[in-house]
Amino acid sequence: MRTREARTLPVELVRYLVSNLAPGEFRIVHVWTPGLDLVILRPSPLARRRFKKRDFEAISFVVERICERAGRPTVVEVG
Repeated sequence: MRTREARTLPVELVRYLVSNLAPGEFRIVHVWTPGLDLVILRPSPLARRRFKKRDFEAISFVVERICERAGRPTVVEVG
């Protein structure tokens, strides 16, 4: 399977929103594959203490919806 780091418009929108929600507290990794996009949200140790599980679930839900609206299946993982 061929993967590459890609910058698509929906992922850039996600990066913008998350950076304004919690500046510097998340690193977003986007892996493009022919079948789907994989978006990995990597919270900082401070963000792990500050946010609750339901907060991470809400962020994941919003990211999935934004990317699905762009027409590509997306898997979001908080790592």
